[in-house]
Formats: sequence, C-alpha cells, structure tokens
Amino acid sequence: MSSRAESGSLTPVPPTHRDTDSTRRAFRQPAGRCYPAPRLTSRNHGWNLGDDAMKSGFNDLALLLLRLGLGAIMWAHGAQKLLGLFGGHGPQGFVRLVGTLGLPVSMGWLVIAVEFFGGIAIVFGVLSRLAALGFAVEMVVAIVKLHWANGFFMNGGATGGRGEGYEYPLLLAVVAFVLLLTGPGRFALFGKTQKLLA
Repeated sequence: MSSRAESGSLTPVPPTHRDTDSTRRAFRQPAGRCYPAPRLTSRNHGWNLGDDAMKSGFNDLALLLLRLGLGAIMWAHGAQKLLGLFGGHGPQGFVRLVGTLGLPVSMGWLVIAVEFFGGIAIVFGVLSRLAALGFAVEMVVAIVKLHWANGFFMNGGATGGRGEGYEYPLLLAVVAFVLLLTGPGRFALFGKTQKLLA
C-alpha cells in the first residue's frame, strides 16, 4: 500500500468503465474499502422541481384568495352605492357625499363603477390589474379626504364625534397594489394566456 494510503489520505480509484453519472466517484479508504461519494440523483432533482411547482401553486392560491376577498369587499360596497343593497343609500346619496368633499360629481359615478364592476373583474381575473389600480387610487383619495383627520385606528367603539381612521382603507389599498404588481395568478380567466387582459 502506498505511503499516501498509509497516512490516511484518500486516493481515487481509476474508473474501469465509462461512468454515465459524472457526479459518482469512489474513494479508497486506508483499510482498502471503497465508498461511493454522495451524489445527486434524478430523485433529488425531482424533489427540487416538485418544490418549485408547489411554491408556484401556493402563490397562485394566495393570489386567488386575495382576489376573492378584495373583489367581494369592493362589490359589496359598490352594491351599496349603486343598488342601495346592504343598507346603502343608493347612487344619489353617494354622489351628494362626493360633492361635499369638493370633488366633481362624475367622480362619484366613477367610484361606483370601480367598486361594483371592478370587484367582479378582480374575482374572475379579467382586467384585474386595471380594477386594482382604480381601487387603490380610490382608497388613497378616501384616506386623504375622509379618514386622515381621524387618525390611524378605526372607531370600533363608535366614539362620539370621531369618524373612522384610515387603517382599513390603507389595508385595502395595499392589497389592491399587490394585485396590480403581481396580476391575478394562474387561477383566473385570463391568468397567463392573455396578460394584457389580466
């Protein structure tokens, strides 16, 4: 046995045939026993691919949940303003409120369209980026015009003389902005095939 083997160092065994796996090597131990070196197998690669696909699927599922939640909230508020459902005052009452804020009346009708029809669009993933942009802008205007003076927190205790804070519209604006950046995901009518319509 060579002096290198006696000193405890590893010496590679010359291959006697063509090895189809370039990562497989054998090393001779001082005692003369051979052990294959650790190597990546197709199974390892398969797990890696599976992890990536799983992460992608979870991301698409998360975007779907965001769309369903935000779209339902948008549509419900739009139904209050457009149809008078859920205790709403209908379009005339809302348009008058917009006028008291110093905004043009047409802005009130635009808000109604964004919430009612944009909510449906976000749920189904059709023009969802455009709808999310419109809703995010609406929430920013609502924060500045209605909620900023009331502080951050909502008035859950209905404290007299104080309106709602801006934490809730801020949360909705952030969710809308996330959908604007990411798009609707794969679980949508126009997820990956029609990106301009998504």
